[in-house]
Amino acid sequence: MIDDDFQLPALVAKYINRGDLDDKRKKNFLMRVNKIGRSNLELILIKYAQREKPTDLIKFPVKNSTCISASWRDSEARYSGGCYLN
Repeated sequence: MIDDDFQLPALVAKYINRGDLDDKRKKNFLMRVNKIGRSNLELILIKYAQREKPTDLIKFPVKNSTCISASWRDSEARYSGGCYLN
């Protein structure tokens, strides 16, 4: 899915800002090391540090100089004109 990369930081921020979780639990989540030996925090930072600009995060296919909706939200509205061409 194209927009999952865009939603990840918002979901992590929502989790980290939960008032019903103590700081230790939040830190454990961020520092938890996965099967490849990297923490959740490291993977999040790597993913976004590799991007040079915001437009690198989400890109739709282009046909005839028009962005084509490419997710489960397919519609002629095309994300309210929010796509970009380069």
